[in-house]
Amino acid sequence: MKKTLIIIFLFISFPVLAQDSGMLDVSPNIIDEKVKARDIKEYTVILKNIGGKRLDIYPVVNDYSENEGRQEFLEPGSADRSVSLSSWISIKRGVIELEPGKETEVALDIKVNPSAVPGKRHALIAFPNGSNRPAAEKNMLNANTASLMINFEVEEEIIEKTQIKNFKTDKNIYFKVPVNFNLEIDNFGNKEIVPAGSIYIYNRRGQEIDSLVVNPGKFAILAGESRWLENEWNKEIGLGKYKARLEAEYGAEGKRDLQDTIYFWVLPLKFIIIFGISLVFLMVLIVAFLFKKTYHHSHDYSRVNNIIDSSDGVLDLKNKK
Repeated sequence: MKKTLIIIFLFISFPVLAQDSGMLDVSPNIIDEKVKARDIKEYTVILKNIGGKRLDIYPVVNDYSENEGRQEFLEPGSADRSVSLSSWISIKRGVIELEPGKETEVALDIKVNPSAVPGKRHALIAFPNGSNRPAAEKNMLNANTASLMINFEVEEEIIEKTQIKNFKTDKNIYFKVPVNFNLEIDNFGNKEIVPAGSIYIYNRRGQEIDSLVVNPGKFAILAGESRWLENEWNKEIGLGKYKARLEAEYGAEGKRDLQDTIYFWVLPLKFIIIFGISLVFLMVLIVAFLFKKTYHHSHDYSRVNNIIDSSDGVLDLKNKK
């Protein structure tokens, strides 16, 4: 930065060769700002004729580099607008007439390019005097020209934005552990993120019974990409419906939350075996009961037929038993 200012100082501090441009006062003469892409900055520049003659001022804008010194001004159509501070500047380019002792205000607008590359940018707005623009630009090289130095530091615009794309178990019903949790996160920002947090597990009574660390390996999710994170829960538990609640966070600039809830069932295999055996036993009992009931009904029906059966067709209840 010091080297740049020395170069600029040498450029604008040649001996005055009988030019009236040295009689112009510019305020402010330096603007230092930290900006971000798409920022809009508005300033008012005051030009005052402190000499005894009329001045015809023609503003000229140039880019500067810390390493190369003064650069040739590029027209907006040919300049790399992502790095050219001069191409972001809007200021009156026509003649500004100032009588002795008079001052005027000039609007200065700077619209930072949406694709501005982070880094330091420098531009110089010179206000040379001349009968026309070519004469003024020639005088700018040979005279103590009043100027305004603009130093912008374009800061990187950090966007941290993610969302949960999937949070699920690989099954809805488990007959044995482990239970596998799968979490997929999309990174929509322009910086990598490292999510961290926990998965809390609750039984059917709403009691927290265990927790798992999310992303214990601290894997990063790159900008514009998605990643699966897996957890395995290998704890012997009883029959029932369980709830898993995800509470995670991410972000270096400011912590942001990721939350979700899922449910799953656990039916232990030994329970299934006992239940199956019980069901078979119950079915055997039911079949035996139905068979016995059917057999007795058939036997009673046969006895009634024997009683009714007689040689003369008369029912003898006294002799037939």
